[in-house]
Amino acid sequence: MLLYGLLALGIIGLGILYSASNQNLSLFWHQVINFGFAFVVMCAFAQIPVNRYQFLAPWVFGLTLLMLLAVMGAGVVGKGAQRWLGFGWLRFQPSEIMKLAMPMMLAWYLRDKVFPLHIKDLFFSCIIIILPVLMIAKQPDLGTALLVATTGFFVLLLAGITWQIMVSGIGLVMVV
Repeated sequence: MLLYGLLALGIIGLGILYSASNQNLSLFWHQVINFGFAFVVMCAFAQIPVNRYQFLAPWVFGLTLLMLLAVMGAGVVGKGAQRWLGFGWLRFQPSEIMKLAMPMMLAWYLRDKVFPLHIKDLFFSCIIIILPVLMIAKQPDLGTALLVATTGFFVLLLAGITWQIMVSGIGLVMVV
């Protein structure tokens, strides 16, 4: 059922793009190809067992942090920001990978912790969230930084942290 919902949303989006672009067929077909490629990649990733993701989470997170550091030093500037890494014909934003890597890493870290969290575990969880958020905000890409921070906070909420602790932590960050 979820698969049908995703297909329906994709088709509706393609229809809206076609309508909004004054029936520009080249733009439409380019997006159809992108959608098809993304759908195939999604189906391929759905076949990977969960324990593989658990194994890969710290590696993907660490590699993505290194790529975010590389963006600061040797990133490609475009549209007024230094957000991209370029390898020949391939240009991509490591911050896009971090949207998945950070919640995976946080879930990996919290997977065997006792709740309520000890202050040490809560502190390290916040470091896992704050480090990439600051690196992404420096690019500057505030929207992606806020999205990464929000996903991290929701992982903490789903892990059992209370709203009181969450609001106190956010207040502390705002004061600092």
